[in-house]
Amino acid sequence: MRDANLKYKIHQVEVKGKIFNKVLIGPYSSKASASENINDIKKKLNLSSAYVLKF
Repeated sequence: MRDANLKYKIHQVEVKGKIFNKVLIGPYSSKASASENINDIKKKLNLSSAYVLKF
């Protein structure tokens, strides 16, 4: 993600006894701005899915 020049935070969460790393990218000024950039982020990070979670 650093190579893609993205700002991010990592949060560890536990679900049913398993630890997962939730990666939050941003901040964005609006939900529309985040949604416009989501395809670019998926391409840069070679992801099949990504979601805008909150605003």
